Amino acid sequence: MAPTPDRIPQQRSGGLDLDVWHDGPQDLAEELRVIRAELAATPEEDRQAQALLCYELGRLQLASHNEPGAAEALLRAYTLRPQFRPTLRLTRHLYRERSDFRLLVKLLDAEARATRDPLARAALLRQQARVLWSRLGDQVGARQALETAHRLDASDLATIKLLQLFYA
Repeated sequence: MAPTPDRIPQQRSGGLDLDVWHDGPQDLAEELRVIRAELAATPEEDRQAQALLCYELGRLQLASHNEPGAAEALLRAYTLRPQFRPTLRLTRHLYRERSDFRLLVKLLDAEARATRDPLARAALLRQQARVLWSRLGDQVGARQALETAHRLDASDLATIKLLQLFYA
């Protein structure tokens, strides 16, 4: 029987809404087994396929509340394909929930570098500045990130307001 939204709740893990639907623990375990088998059968030269499978494995691990396994799979996906934004985004959310703000800043930086859109890059840099300032107390790093964000999008009001706080 196919899952329907009214029958099966969306999985939540560590405050994250994951788009993983299943009929129960056995179904999720079967999905994990299939992904692992596909990963084992994927040639080492096909780094893109391996990265996608590792990302899916990490996502399913999070759905099964296995954060260490998810972190390991996502790290491997990042190692194989560092510019893959879904991996960066999911890993960033995982480490935000863990309150690992130093790694969160690095992940925001990596995602900003992987982003082509200057507006999205500016938004990521603004998030990075907020973490640097409010969680790590690094005002110099926060100001640099905000100034870079402002150069990318001079009309963004949130960035302008934060810069006004710095220079007030």
